[in-house]
This record gives sequence, structure tokens and C-alpha cells, in this order.
Amino acid sequence: MQKKQIRKKRKALKEKIEMFTILFPAIKNNVPLYLYYHPYHSIDEIKNELKNLINHAKDQLSKDFKSSPKLNKKAYLDAILSLCFYMGIVKVLEEYNITMLCQQTRFDLEKLGQAFAQIYTIFGIPINYTMLGNEISNDSEKIKKPW
Repeated sequence: MQKKQIRKKRKALKEKIEMFTILFPAIKNNVPLYLYYHPYHSIDEIKNELKNLINHAKDQLSKDFKSSPKLNKKAYLDAILSLCFYMGIVKVLEEYNITMLCQQTRFDLEKLGQAFAQIYTIFGIPINYTMLGNEISNDSEKIKKPW
């Protein structure tokens, strides 16, 4: 494989892992609006990246049976687990229609709260819904107040 192809594949993998490292903390740290303003990869894109990674490892392992390919098992395992978790996050976000919005589009805070109540339950962080509910309540009161 040419160096240019290798760099291209590494860059594609890095983009997906970086997006995972952004989306997961946004959910975990209760920053749901971030998810509406930043695009994420499709499940098919992530799946293809996962296949490419596994095929690359398989090719390296079967290239020469006489010597070790010196693959970094931990790096491969971390990448595979990250991509799988990312795929699960995207599946949940798509299921609840959490997609990038046009900056001028408005959305209903109540619907946001309902969607994230379910999402936080799925990810085992229901305490986040309590905090989000308080924020929504405070923001709703501020919006209703006349200037």
C-alpha cells in the first residue's frame, strides 16, 4: 500500500475517533445542544471504517507467518471499541432525530428534554435529565419574561 493511501486511511480513522471523543462527552457532560450544531458520521461510514481497520489487521497478520507484524493490539482494540461505541451513539441519536440543525432553526425545549430523558436512560446517566430539566425550566422562564 502506498504511503499516500495509508495517510488517507489514517486520517479517515482519526476523524471518526475524534468525533466519538467529542460526542460522547457532550452526552455524558449534559451538553445536548452541541449535538444539534455539529455533524457526525453516518452508521455506514463508521461501519466501513471498522471493516477497513479489521481488514488491515488481517492483512498484516496474514502477510508473513514467519515473523510478527508487530501490531499494537491495544491501539487496534481501542480503535475498534471506540468505533463500535460511536456507531451505537449515532444509532441512538438518529433514532431520536438528533441531527444538525440550520442555525436559524428553532426547536422546542420540551421536545429536547423528552428526547434526552430517553437518551440519558439508554446510556445509564438519568441524573443528567434532572440537571437538563432544571436548565430547561430556567431557560423557559427567561424566554417568557418580557425585556
